[in-house]
Amino acid sequence: MLMTKRKPATIGEILIEEFMKPIGLTQGALAEAMGVQRKHVNELCNDRRNVTAATALILARVFGNSPDFWLNVQRRSDLWEAMNFAGVWKLPVIFVANNNQWAISVPLKLQTASETLAQKAIAAGFAGEQVDGNDVIAVHAAMADAIADARAGKGPRLIEALTYRLSDHTTADDAGRYRPAEEVQARWKEEPIARLRSYLVSQKVWGKSDEEELVADCQQRVEAAVERYLAVGPRAPETMFDYLYAELPRVYASQREELKRNRHGRSDG
Repeated sequence: MLMTKRKPATIGEILIEEFMKPIGLTQGALAEAMGVQRKHVNELCNDRRNVTAATALILARVFGNSPDFWLNVQRRSDLWEAMNFAGVWKLPVIFVANNNQWAISVPLKLQTASETLAQKAIAAGFAGEQVDGNDVIAVHAAMADAIADARAGKGPRLIEALTYRLSDHTTADDAGRYRPAEEVQARWKEEPIARLRSYLVSQKVWGKSDEEELVADCQQRVEAAVERYLAVGPRAPETMFDYLYAELPRVYASQREELKRNRHGRSDG
């Protein structure tokens, strides 16, 4: 039995989830999924090697009729375990490889000898395809097709979105140490937002006033999301135990209660 379709996350909900506020998105969803499939999940989790497989099952149940699952790694074992499991069970899962050509300072050609990342789906027993990741319309078309197939029970798919990382990997990274500025500058011509804007303008369906209105609306939404996040209090430390298991083992239950008592003791004192 698949769960009902969940609404897409808002910016505010993502902020709250990312920084561990008490109304995080995954709490009830994962707990409910583990309840629905408790037998399967518990059996899988008895062996820690199967945790990713259990996660794939949970995610398919959580998203129900809209089962999109995003990954942007291609060299870690947990990705292959999840893909293999999804292929065997024909799960409605969509894997997206955001191929930005770099793994921090290591280029893709030193990461894999495969001609494409899309072809890696073959070993898992389902379809894989490449798409121009800088073309919003092409990505939308590929995703719409994959989602339709997933909803129709046709199983998983891997989509490799070819793009390029225009920025440093993190604020601690200096990409100028390992790639020439000329290469990056040339890639800026393919930047997807500017590319889509240029196309819409050429079709006479977008203009300066549309752009200004969109920017103002986005700014308002971001500021509202930040305000919502700041208004939510910190999560109680004992809640870290709440969604680890369908039934919390005794050893963890005692630790949870100890944390709770200590928290109340500090507040009373």
